[in-house]
Amino acid sequence: MPDEGDKLARVNPDGTVLDVVTVLNPDLPLAAFAPPGGLAVPWPQGATEPAYYKGGVFLPLPPRPDVFSAWDQAAEAWIDTRTSAQIIAAYRATLVCTPLQGRLALGQAVCAQLDAYLDLPTTPWAMREVARNALEWQRSSQAMDALGWAMGYAPEQMDALFEAAMQVQV
Repeated sequence: MPDEGDKLARVNPDGTVLDVVTVLNPDLPLAAFAPPGGLAVPWPQGATEPAYYKGGVFLPLPPRPDVFSAWDQAAEAWIDTRTSAQIIAAYRATLVCTPLQGRLALGQAVCAQLDAYLDLPTTPWAMREVARNALEWQRSSQAMDALGWAMGYAPEQMDALFEAAMQVQV
């Protein structure tokens, strides 16, 4: 049993330290301080948070890179918990260019094909309006996906187009 005033680390099942608490009631067993599925262990003098617990030792926890990361105790590293589709969607949300940048990246010949497609009566009105009047083209927009598909571009080619367009200085 811990003594009153002792500091205990409440350790999550993944080994990360949930918090450090001060024992106020020494009549409680050590296990009473543990989080669900975790454990409570004496916090060593001079240890610093954030930390993780492995092999009976507290080690400094590297900074968490983002909210999508979870600590992997076995690898002793932060891992991205998103699916590959979520990672791709998040990346595509960062791909934004002006229509002028996009057209310059496409080049004259492809722009002529694009304009001809946009002039077809079968081209959806919303797609035409986005292509011609949007202040910015967003890779993650459904209209850009549909337009890329209509022009014969694979998703990866659309990504590359936006990456190139974003580099165009106007």
